[in-house]
Order: sequence, then structure tokens, then C-alpha cells
Amino acid sequence: MKMFEFSLQRVLDAKLAVEESLEIRLGNAQRHLDVSLRKLDSIRERRAREARRVADLKGRHVSARELASGSGYLQWVEKEMARQTDEVRQREKEVDAVRREWMVAMKERKTFERLKEKERLEWRYEQNRKEQKDLDDLTSAVFYRQRQRV
Repeated sequence: MKMFEFSLQRVLDAKLAVEESLEIRLGNAQRHLDVSLRKLDSIRERRAREARRVADLKGRHVSARELASGSGYLQWVEKEMARQTDEVRQREKEVDAVRREWMVAMKERKTFERLKEKERLEWRYEQNRKEQKDLDDLTSAVFYRQRQRV
């Protein structure tokens, strides 16, 4: 009996390759997002420490220069935090875009897999029908021979 061959196997293989490629891209984009989020957390911690330090300086007698220096650094940290927040938003958009592409590719692959399964079932039905026909022919031939002998 001939083995089943899906007529669109090359297309299915290409769809699978695209999906796997997008899955890798999604993983890379997610890793970049995670790195950006860790940087943002680090900057937030640095800002909180510096804000506490500046608040402590205000309660003590320190020179205006020290106070201005602490405030200037705090402003720089806040700008850095805003820049990092923008980067995180951009990375999130990138992850979402790649995820959407991956989901479309996955749906396309699944569509072809369903088509393959349908084609396989039709092939199996046809094989069963042929086998039944062969058995019927064989049975008829045996019956005919037996009647010829009588």
C-alpha cells in the first residue's frame, strides 16, 4: 500500500519554518524587554535612594552647592528614568508586534495541518474503499470458480 503524501507538505514546512523563526524573534524581543525593565527598576531604585539622600540633606545644615549637586543628580536620574521608560514602551510595542506576527503564522500553520489531516482521512477512506473493492472482487472470483466446478 502506498504511503500517504500531503500534497501541500512543502507549504506546510515553509509555514512551520516561518513560525519557528518568529518564535525565536519573539523570544529575543522578550529578552530585550526584560533587560530594559531591569534597567528601569535599577534607575527607580537609584532615584529613590537619591531622593532620600537629598531629603536628608535638606534637614541638615549643608552648603547650597551640595544641595544643588544632589538636586542636579536627582534631575539627571529622573531624565534617565524617563528615557528608559520610553525604551521599555518601545520594547513592549516590539514584543506585541512580533507576538501578533507569530500568532498569525501559527494560525496559518494550524490551518494547513487541519487540511493535511482532512486529506489524510480522505486518503484513508479511499484506501479502505479500494481494499474493500479488491476483497469483493476476490470473493466474487472465488465464488464464480466454485460455481464453475459444480
